Amino acid sequence: FYSHYSRDQRARVNRKIKALKRSCYGFINQAHMFKRIYQLIA
Repeated sequence: FYSHYSRDQRARVNRKIKALKRSCYGFINQAHMFKRIYQLIA
């Protein structure tokens, strides 16, 4: 499987997403959470 992200970068992004999920527990609107993830990655 080829990706332009190294394993380290993917792990870093996954950690940030997991932390965001923990901090945003209880979001009513799931689309808002996805927007926050996109902002975090960009």
